[in-house]
Amino acid sequence: MMAARGNAAKKAIERKANAEEKRKSTVGDEITADDLVKFKKQEEEREKNRVKDKWSDPECAGNPLSRKWMEGSRRINRLAYGDKFGGVIMVCILLAGVLVGIQTYEGMEEEQWVVTTDLIILGAFSVECILKIFSEGLAFWRFWLGPEWKWNNFDFIVVVLCLPVEEIEGLTGGNVAFLRLMRLARLVKIVKKVPQLQLIVMGLAGGLKSIGYILLLLFLVFYLYGILGMFAFRDNDPWHFRTLEITLLTLFRASTLEDWTDIMYISIWGCDRYASTYVASE
Repeated sequence: MMAARGNAAKKAIERKANAEEKRKSTVGDEITADDLVKFKKQEEEREKNRVKDKWSDPECAGNPLSRKWMEGSRRINRLAYGDKFGGVIMVCILLAGVLVGIQTYEGMEEEQWVVTTDLIILGAFSVECILKIFSEGLAFWRFWLGPEWKWNNFDFIVVVLCLPVEEIEGLTGGNVAFLRLMRLARLVKIVKKVPQLQLIVMGLAGGLKSIGYILLLLFLVFYLYGILGMFAFRDNDPWHFRTLEITLLTLFRASTLEDWTDIMYISIWGCDRYASTYVASE
């Protein structure tokens, strides 16, 4: 009897455990900012403990000079991807954002302290790119072609175009507006540094395809109602419904509630009785 009860209790526990596992498997894993942080830390740890290869591991070096270079690149890698250096870059990004706003005021762009601060920020971003390039060991091209090639290329282009070099200024035509745009582009780096922002951007990018289909559906609705509006209201209101293009513009105007009452009253009273604005003067 006791054995039977024990087996029954054991089976009940097993059924409960199986049901719990089944429930967990049916519920989708929700990606949160904490998950993204853990993933990034795992990636960084994996990068630090990456497998041996002939380009970055000192033990695979063929000569003492290569070994010294790879050992130095390992130390640079820990510095470039460390929390302290990342904090410095984060402060520089925030300062760059504040500086761009200050430079919008007249005369502030020529102030000496503004110019000096901008050069310091540019120097910090330049050092970041250089350290990341040297952290790749002998395979320096991984900075431009590796797993983070999109962000690295973006950072590199922004830094190069912001350099106060005569050849680069000649390439951009000395356009002040273009230089300001490049300075403003530095703020995009904050998306990479803040996991919560990166999660939002990834969600928006994933939904772009659906947004495209929504826009297509809206266009079809506007197109159909535009043709119907021309047939129904063109004789009474030739100003707003004279062509298909103007009719689509009128529908967009009404959908944004921009003076939609004018369209309504003209449809009720007609152009000649409602307002002289929509009637050509004789």
